[in-house]
Amino acid sequence: MSAPRDGRWRVVAALAVAGALVVAAGSIVVGAAVEVWRGGTLVVSVHEAGPDGARIAVALPGALASVAALAVPAVLPEEAAAQIRPHAPLLRRLATALGELPDATLVAVDGADERVRVMTRAGMLLVEVDDGADQVRIRLPLRAARLALLAVARTAERRG
Repeated sequence: MSAPRDGRWRVVAALAVAGALVVAAGSIVVGAAVEVWRGGTLVVSVHEAGPDGARIAVALPGALASVAALAVPAVLPEEAAAQIRPHAPLLRRLATALGELPDATLVAVDGADERVRVMTRAGMLLVEVDDGADQVRIRLPLRAARLALLAVARTAERRG
């Protein structure tokens, strides 16, 4: 069978190529959206007491925290790398353990005027600090925390 001579095959071929490009672009967008969703949300909230106390809340996609881990080699000072280097194996074990932890309270400190909690819940590392007046809340995806620990350990070892 030969192609029609009137050019219709070119239109069909162009539509097929355009369709394939749309499907490929859609796959990339969906893949990026799934990765952002899987990364969770990094939230830092600070509330200072008093009439002039600041209220700050920042929420970022957890995927950005994961990408930030890639910058560790560029921003980790040599002196810090030297101090971290002997502890790199511990950081690697901690990163592994974070991935295996069930929901749990890791640290609980209750003082007369302060309360500190470090917990894991639903794939997040939660830090809560209350000193009776000021409050700090941090919610970090465990995946991002693990990647950051591994990046620090790897950078410290490579500079050794």
